[in-house]
Amino acid sequence: MKSFASLVKLYIKSFYNLSPFLDLKKLKPAQVLKNLGIALVALLVLVNFGFLFVSVNLAMYWGLAMLGLQNLLFLVSSLTITVFVFVIGFITALSTYYINGMENHLLVLPLAPWKLLAAKFIAVYSSMAAVSMAFMITSMAIFGFYEGPKPLFYLWGFMGALLLPMPPLALSYLFLVPMMSVAGFLRNRRAVMLFTGVLGLLCAIGFNMYFQSLMSKMADTEALSVMMQNSLPLSIAAAGAYFPAGLLWKAMTVPEQPAAFIQSAANLLLCLGTSIVSIFALAGAYTRSLLGFNEESVKRLSASELKGFLGKKLKRKPVILALVDREIKNLNREPVYLLNGPFVIILLPLIMLIVFLAQKEAFLADPDSAKIIELAGSGFAMVIAAAAGAFLGSGSSIAATALSRDAKDLASIKSLPLDMGL
Repeated sequence: MKSFASLVKLYIKSFYNLSPFLDLKKLKPAQVLKNLGIALVALLVLVNFGFLFVSVNLAMYWGLAMLGLQNLLFLVSSLTITVFVFVIGFITALSTYYINGMENHLLVLPLAPWKLLAAKFIAVYSSMAAVSMAFMITSMAIFGFYEGPKPLFYLWGFMGALLLPMPPLALSYLFLVPMMSVAGFLRNRRAVMLFTGVLGLLCAIGFNMYFQSLMSKMADTEALSVMMQNSLPLSIAAAGAYFPAGLLWKAMTVPEQPAAFIQSAANLLLCLGTSIVSIFALAGAYTRSLLGFNEESVKRLSASELKGFLGKKLKRKPVILALVDREIKNLNREPVYLLNGPFVIILLPLIMLIVFLAQKEAFLADPDSAKIIELAGSGFAMVIAAAAGAFLGSGSSIAATALSRDAKDLASIKSLPLDMGL
């Protein structure tokens, strides 16, 4: 099992880029500053997620407490964790399915297929378990502050938070492995990056819509209560179909009863069993799907085909057009550059539209917003639109990466007979 532990450690370090933080002997002043900046960004992300989890759990607790059903908080929380982990876990598992050729080296080693899949499963699970634990701790803290439950309540909550991510993550691989074995267009790193980026954006927009609609009802407890009441039948039906959430909810409702011990033990066996069976069942297909991953096919051209290819690709054009074409291709050469650069111009207005639609009533009721709407109806509408366009253009991060995009090619560019003003 020593090789398996080393494999898990390798995957975790590769997934989360921990080497610069763990290798203290090679740290230089520049690397220390870089690590400090990354740590500050990570802290900011954690604070934002903490605020998000607290807001969502408070809204759910208050909505259920108005109905006298606050014990259902952990049923809703368990289902929320399950859906969130399935979506984020699926995207994470897909984006880490093939890691920069690492699998090519691992496949030639005398490693059992189940070790390769199990190690990757654990590496993805580690981040999902952290998210699940943070959300559940927030739920338990809010419920504990208002209700004062028994000590075993927290034990079952911690245990459930660690177990809940396992079945949805196993289900993610149950979809992924057959899909990657059949879908040839996804057996390419660029295609995977583009697919996961678009999927992540769609999920983020959907979750933002849900969060904004939930926050819009925070000030109106009656509306919040009606919203939770309308969602309860679906939640109870889901708990009946998805046993881990139902077992955890029942154990946390009566934590001191003998039934809670039985339900928690059943949940442990169910979640661990589902994960282990999935890993062993998919291990062979998983390793086979990695063979030939990210390979590029090369076609031998005939003389006529080569002439046509060169005629299309090698064309003389004005210098300014050639340079603009080069910049466009350079900017969008990686899917992540496209999504974080030009696509931001589309994404920011879309996010603002979602916020407006979700909180339209509160927005229109605000006196300051009414003045803005009145101003937009006058001749200043074009001025406001121009200011918004200037803001979005400056916030697209396109110009910020201009120098770094050309860093490796500056020597070649300077050697060309070109006007530097172009």
